[in-house]
Amino acid sequence: MSAPDTRRPADYESEARTLVEWLFAQAALIRKNAPDRRFDIAKLEDSAALIDSFRAGLVLVNPHPLMRAELVRWVSVDDALPDADETVLICGPGDDSPWPGYLDSPHWRSADGFYLNPHRVTHWAPMPTGPAVPAAGVVTPSENGPEVAQ
Repeated sequence: MSAPDTRRPADYESEARTLVEWLFAQAALIRKNAPDRRFDIAKLEDSAALIDSFRAGLVLVNPHPLMRAELVRWVSVDDALPDADETVLICGPGDDSPWPGYLDSPHWRSADGFYLNPHRVTHWAPMPTGPAVPAAGVVTPSENGPEVAQ
């Protein structure tokens, strides 16, 4: 019995690229025809991004149990808008980092309620979920020494 062949096929890159493009196209098609299926759209886009990261050579590692990696999916305001009054991350030309804001249709506002120039916001993304909360009795690292139960 011989060991399984673990080499990548010669056309691995093109197959992966084709799959990623197809997944993003399916997400766009669903967004156009059934925009209320946000969960399905997000899953397709997340899957495509994950496959693309593997194709690019990025390797995922198991994080600490209290850490959670989240994928931020930026959406052009030309493609879709968030629900009214939903706090999202927003950014525009020249921004060094995103900031929280919301759509008070037809105007954008910063999280503290100030109106923004309508051309100031070019992209938005759902707010991240935040850090994982440990379950009762989970052992976590302590700054004061060995691990302690929370």
